[in-house]
Amino acid sequence: MPMVLALRFSGLLAHVCSTLLIWSITGQLQQRFGLVSARKRIVATLAFAWNPLLLFEACVNAHNDAVLLLLILLAIWFLLPGTHKLRGNILATLMLVLATCLKLNVALLLPFFLIFIWKQENQENALLRTPFVRTLSMALLYAGSIILLYAPFWQNGKILQVIQTNPTTSRDINTLPEFLSHLYNSFMGALGYPPAPVNGSQAENITHALSIAIFVVLYVILCWRAIVRTQSMKTLPSLIRWLALAWLLYYVFGTPWFWPWYIVTLFGLYALVEATSEVDTLLSGIVRLPLAMYLLAFGMLSIYSFYAWGPHVSYVPGLPDFQWAFLRGLWAWIIPLLALRWPLKPTMRLRYRGESIASEAE
Repeated sequence: MPMVLALRFSGLLAHVCSTLLIWSITGQLQQRFGLVSARKRIVATLAFAWNPLLLFEACVNAHNDAVLLLLILLAIWFLLPGTHKLRGNILATLMLVLATCLKLNVALLLPFFLIFIWKQENQENALLRTPFVRTLSMALLYAGSIILLYAPFWQNGKILQVIQTNPTTSRDINTLPEFLSHLYNSFMGALGYPPAPVNGSQAENITHALSIAIFVVLYVILCWRAIVRTQSMKTLPSLIRWLALAWLLYYVFGTPWFWPWYIVTLFGLYALVEATSEVDTLLSGIVRLPLAMYLLAFGMLSIYSFYAWGPHVSYVPGLPDFQWAFLRGLWAWIIPLLALRWPLKPTMRLRYRGESIASEAE
């Protein structure tokens, strides 16, 4: 019991520290890029601080994703304009190292940090003026630090066996791939084919691999666009938006094995986006923000209701072996679609002012 309370208190402490960092980062970014809006800053910070999903995951489930978000926010904080760039880059990289050691999927954010460092100018250190040298230096620092931290636990490669036994590598849960695989197995059962196993069916393996393949393609395209677009990733608000988009794509496609606490980091990144952006829509005005994020939090929190006794022992009429609980992935990701603006007609989008002011501020 004392250990449980200690974990919950540490989760609460990490959440409070993340809230303070969001307040600090948004305040400095607003002043830097001429987007001073006390109301947006307060709303974004309070929406994060009192998000029921985040409080539940930090203070009840006590997962380490609260600490993970804190480390990522610290990395962003060290990159704030006006600080010593070389020192900030080093400290931000070290925070990413700690976050990656905590959860390996944080490595997906590294390319965007490196692209951001590549596109920075006016480095104080003459040895690191060239983009290639300073980017390579941070990449080597990142890789070398992780190797040093993991070296004591290597045990002749036995640590890699965790990847083989982890259900993340082969199973689907709480996602659209889970819903589709069980729906397919149910249809096949209705047609007279032998019933498929609940876990590890061929349909599950296919949907799992297909979902990850889609993510890999989208992720490569995203990285490529971040590189070739000359005006992107030159300011910290731009970096934060790219990080949030990459993390969202990872949740939707890249992790067929999904639990609600995985999404904690996205809400922290979005709080920064909400407070430093002049627009409240996405995809040319089709998606309304922050409504979509509020609905996403509700959908993720409601996943737990599908683990009650009823959905697991009752079946959908006409679908053999298809439990009501298998609808959880469909439910969680359909709820945010209520934020779509109907009819689906693109509207004029305001240009993000921070991008135009950034060149004047440098």
